[in-house]
Amino acid sequence: MYSQHQRESGNTSCLAARGMRKSLEFALSIACFLSGCGGGSGSEQTGTIDSPTQSATILAEPEEGTAPLSVSFEARIEGEPAWLLWDFGDGEETSGSFEVQHTYAEPGEFVVCLEVGFLDGTSKVATTVILVLPQEESCPDFADPAVSGTVTDARITECSGLAWSRIQPVLWLHNDSGDTARFFGVNEQGEVVAVVKLAGASARDWEDIAVGPDPEGNQAVFLADIGDNGRVRSSVKIYRVPEPLIDLSQTPLQLSLEDYDTIRLRYPDGPHDAETLLVDPQTGDIYILTKEGDGRSHIFFAEAPKDGEDLVLQEVGEIQLGTGRLPGSRLLTGGDISPDGSKIVLRTYNRIFVFLWQEGQSLGDALAAEPCPAPAPQERQGEAVAFGPAGLTYWTLSEGRNQKLYRIDQQTGK
Repeated sequence: MYSQHQRESGNTSCLAARGMRKSLEFALSIACFLSGCGGGSGSEQTGTIDSPTQSATILAEPEEGTAPLSVSFEARIEGEPAWLLWDFGDGEETSGSFEVQHTYAEPGEFVVCLEVGFLDGTSKVATTVILVLPQEESCPDFADPAVSGTVTDARITECSGLAWSRIQPVLWLHNDSGDTARFFGVNEQGEVVAVVKLAGASARDWEDIAVGPDPEGNQAVFLADIGDNGRVRSSVKIYRVPEPLIDLSQTPLQLSLEDYDTIRLRYPDGPHDAETLLVDPQTGDIYILTKEGDGRSHIFFAEAPKDGEDLVLQEVGEIQLGTGRLPGSRLLTGGDISPDGSKIVLRTYNRIFVFLWQEGQSLGDALAAEPCPAPAPQERQGEAVAFGPAGLTYWTLSEGRNQKLYRIDQQTGK
């Protein structure tokens, strides 16, 4: 979620702050104390530069995650700025934009500075700290499922897919077959903040949703019309939608979009039923994992498709559910890839499996390895799962009315 864990340091130089972590932490804590931003272990801290008419604040999303970590920064400025300079703390700088994205390739703690020059000749500096963790080399520990909220909107009755935005505090979801071509945005409490309709699209059997880059590198929402219980469809569809930005002060929003990509996909060996879509967060490549009665789920692949393409999928592996290392239900109902690409989560009706995805490894090989223990909440009909925007949580929601929204946290201190 967007956090305002900010520390203000007056007009301290960003370059001077780099490499002086301990001194900066002390100075910033004093500044926070003087400005009344509060504090305490584990609490969020907010600071305000002392001028009532000129101030600068950084919003960062996410503030913590594993390398490579892509962070969206936003400058909130009061006053009349003449120029902006971002210093990301890793030797990279940029200027001139209120909203920027930056990717941290290596782990570490990085002090991010925003220096703002105003028309009256004065300048202000705001700072925040980004924590970049090394990629997982061993299985993480997860806490027990916790209820974050309840989805009470009467229009959401059969949630079949979840996907957390990487650029705003919005969780995207959609219904199973029977609904119109629309998807919903909710907050952490399960409250609807947006309803997005795709003008001219169809919703034969939407089964999963993901977020990831489009061919131009912009964030997009991928909607998978891939359900086929009767195995009669000659092709299936993916709708790729530029992610709408939601003004959370004006919710709930009603949006109708006409600008989206339609991708038609065919299996090389005939129709399959499927409920799981995975999108590579770095490349935009897509994977579809089938739902088979015998538990043998096929993994199909398409390299980042262009708008309007009609592609034949390539089979790149399979996994066997319902026995051995993947016990429980044989039916695969959803999945997601963490924002940094280091973890994959799959779910069935009664189990959740987390896999580590090492750099240079194929997705098929990653899913052939031993999964990490991962708790699954007891749900009426669990079909949806998604990593949080930092990849340190995963979330689930069941089909049905008034269902609880669960979050499962990775225990980073262990």
